[in-house]
Amino acid sequence: MSVKKPKIINKTPRLTRFNNGGKRAKTTKIIWHYTGKAGVKAIDTINNWFNEITKGYIQNGKYLYASSHYLADLDGSLYSYIPEDYIAYTSNSANSYSIGVECATADKDDHYTEEEYKSMIELGAWLAYKYGLDPRKDFLRHTDIVGKAYKICPRYFVEHPTEWKKFKQDCYDYMHKDKNTPTAKTQYLRVLQEVNVHDKPNFNKDSICGKAEKGEALTIIKKIERTGTDMYLVKAGYYITASTKYVEVFER
Repeated sequence: MSVKKPKIINKTPRLTRFNNGGKRAKTTKIIWHYTGKAGVKAIDTINNWFNEITKGYIQNGKYLYASSHYLADLDGSLYSYIPEDYIAYTSNSANSYSIGVECATADKDDHYTEEEYKSMIELGAWLAYKYGLDPRKDFLRHTDIVGKAYKICPRYFVEHPTEWKKFKQDCYDYMHKDKNTPTAKTQYLRVLQEVNVHDKPNFNKDSICGKAEKGEALTIIKKIERTGTDMYLVKAGYYITASTKYVEVFER
């Protein structure tokens, strides 16, 4: 069983003392928030709020410290902001051991759009899988940390606890959706023209360990997502380009 990483748009800012508290050593909880104002897009929260705080934003005579690891938008877009291995200023006393997710909301009750809810499930399931967490136990609302007297956040899930329970279960079910399905067919690639192969997942000259000949069929172990051209790890133990100029993939 594995959970595919959803599409996430990188919006990492310049890291300053106002948006992070240094390196974070562990992740035992995922904590959910809302941006606080219905109808405001998450990307606007990034551009008009978090990025201003990053520069050093004074309110009532004091600097503000605020940020988030991820944000979910009304159209289903997901954004990364503070890197996961840094402390984000999201959840008060839980910052050192949690990943924070801010979610934009709609209408007077601060609910989520259908597209956003789907993305929230995909993000939540992937994070839970990545860190070995159970969404039903290890997902918390900000209010669970600070109490209702301090802050109601995320408002929709606090005021609708059955929806909060459903969301956690939906994330859990998404993690396990392939558990009882037949094993996927084995994937292979066919080499279309001679190409270098590598002993590491990069295209550096010092990682070249041989060549794959035109017409070879190789068993794919997994795909390696990279900046630029992806690669495949094959059963033979080396890495090869995923460029369709050089290889084609088929199943049996």
